[in-house]
Amino acid sequence: MKHTLSVACTLLKTVMRALPLRPALTALLITPLAALHATEQPATAGRPNVLLLIADDLAVRLGCYGDALAKTPGLDRLAAEGVLFERAYAQGVVCTPSRKSFLSGLSTKVVGAGSDNYLKAHSETMTVSRWFRQHGYQTIGIGKIEHTMDFIDPQGWDLREPGEGGDNRGKTRNFLKASDDAPQDFATVDTRTDTGATMDIVRGERLVSFWRKEWKREKPFFAALGFHTPHLPYDTQQRYIAMHDLARMPLAMTPVDASQPLAHALPFPPFHPPADKQRQAIQGYYAAVSMMDGVVTHVLDYLREQSLLDNTLVIFIADQGYHLGYRGLWCKHSLYPGTLHVPLIVRYPKAAVPGARAAGIVELLDLFPTLTELAGLPSAEGLHGTSFMRLLKEPQGAGKPAAFADDARGGHAVYTKDWAYIERQPVGEYELYNLGADPECFRNLAGKAEHLATQQRQAQQLRHFFPTQRVKAR
Repeated sequence: MKHTLSVACTLLKTVMRALPLRPALTALLITPLAALHATEQPATAGRPNVLLLIADDLAVRLGCYGDALAKTPGLDRLAAEGVLFERAYAQGVVCTPSRKSFLSGLSTKVVGAGSDNYLKAHSETMTVSRWFRQHGYQTIGIGKIEHTMDFIDPQGWDLREPGEGGDNRGKTRNFLKASDDAPQDFATVDTRTDTGATMDIVRGERLVSFWRKEWKREKPFFAALGFHTPHLPYDTQQRYIAMHDLARMPLAMTPVDASQPLAHALPFPPFHPPADKQRQAIQGYYAAVSMMDGVVTHVLDYLREQSLLDNTLVIFIADQGYHLGYRGLWCKHSLYPGTLHVPLIVRYPKAAVPGARAAGIVELLDLFPTLTELAGLPSAEGLHGTSFMRLLKEPQGAGKPAAFADDARGGHAVYTKDWAYIERQPVGEYELYNLGADPECFRNLAGKAEHLATQQRQAQQLRHFFPTQRVKAR
């Protein structure tokens, strides 16, 4: 209809110019048709597209985050064209609570720190995809965005697919055990031939197919692509394994002066596999991330080739990080930086300083309000997060005073500019770390006389944010 009216207006203007009519009469004939054409313009005309890329269990082991062994040219380019956030934190320590939180813009103290299906039980809860859909966007979700397809918001998507599958040609699975008699493996690496597509390669192709065949171009799109990678099993192709020298894989080391973990600090008993097994696991992790990076490159190259990228907000995140041997942990689940510190890269075409690094604290639950502000949409009510759009324009500006997280075992954490404070109730365990001197949290300063004032200050912030918890500093 819009195209037909546009052609009709152009044709009528041509005829009017050829006839000896007065200008007033010409305007009288053309104006109503032109006005009708104007009313056909969609309410979202001129708004940017949105592409949300979500990794699973990705630590900040990327080239753009300073990891010299990572092979991630696609994400490095995205960071060079956008803004990299150096202090982004997840609110949940596993997939479900983290995703519940950033999809709804609500803290885990509301949506829960466990794996219950809050969004299904509270269907009135607004989600970011529903908000964009209600405001004229065509929404598509492929892959792992919510925890599983049972967790989706049916009102949030025009098209929602799991994107499962892959080509198993030549696939081998390497089960890595800490010892021969270990009851389970601590890591599993799936390696396919270079022509054997992983699940994430299939998902990337499906998104490109949507843009080619199903996108209604009179609407902007809100597209979310959720990767399996680098969740176990680490899924990759042989060429990506070959990119990472096994002998150079970095083993996690515990300093000799590290504090002993408290009784309930570690979510699982530690694994201490032989060095060669550790290196195989870490190689598989790096290789899987490189494979995912290739999918990111493919997706962004398509948008670039179609001249769509500069009108698309691109956001890359991970639901939480991952430990690769820290204190013997080969998982997430903890309240330490290895779990809570996550990558966040935003390519915002109007950013003042592409390639900048924002040092201020942000939280994943800030995504919802940030995206609505960047897209020029009204703000949703009742969100706990706050927009960090200002940091895209002024990356050196101050971030949030603190980031908060909790787990399903009674643990709570607050991260500020210089300190991390963790406590577990009701068992009464307390941890305090100087992030400047001890960024990985090895030396617990809680209870030391010279740090009691700092500990009390951190505990007060925790009490204010989690008011129902029994929070006090010893």
